[in-house]
Amino acid sequence: MSQATIYIIDDHEDGREGLQALLSVHGYRTESFSDAAQFLQMANRTETGCVITDFRMEEINGLELLTQLKKEKSVLPVILVSAYATVPEAVQIMQQGALTLIQKPYSEQQILDAVELALKINARQLLERGHQTELQEQFLTLSEEELQILELLVSGTTSKEIALRLDISSRTIDRRKQAIFTKLNVDSIAELTMLYIEWSQINEGSRQFGPN
Repeated sequence: MSQATIYIIDDHEDGREGLQALLSVHGYRTESFSDAAQFLQMANRTETGCVITDFRMEEINGLELLTQLKKEKSVLPVILVSAYATVPEAVQIMQQGALTLIQKPYSEQQILDAVELALKINARQLLERGHQTELQEQFLTLSEEELQILELLVSGTTSKEIALRLDISSRTIDRRKQAIFTKLNVDSIAELTMLYIEWSQINEGSRQFGPN
């Protein structure tokens, strides 16, 4: 918890100071901002933590902040607080990926519960991001020839068929197949296929089974 930062954004000083005091008492590290632009321009912003932001603010409001963080692919969960959000606005806020919308006046426990949940979600997302980065790095070790063979393998093409299709020897296919297995740390075609599907999903399906 000491490594996480709770970013508080509110154009009302009393609101910022109240949240800082509450969270500090419970051992959380906080940073506060009087407007969302200051937060977005923060050069050393960490992705470990969460955001608590007021909904109605001048210049950049809470919904616009949420939209911007989504564009940046930030994994910081966002907690919005508001005394005036309408039902359509609340729906839009949740559709944009807010963790929750807390109506003012709120209890201290509501904030503490939301922050605890946000940090659990953030930790899980950071682990997933780390796994995805590792997977990307593994696939980057493959040569174009190895990736071509991998795609044929996971599409159900046999090694013999691949050799005929690419006009190379079976021995070369076997050697490259073994290199693929070693680099991706798998022991079977089934494992290779699952890993390839996961990698393709990370890359938004930009690659398909087998070359055209």
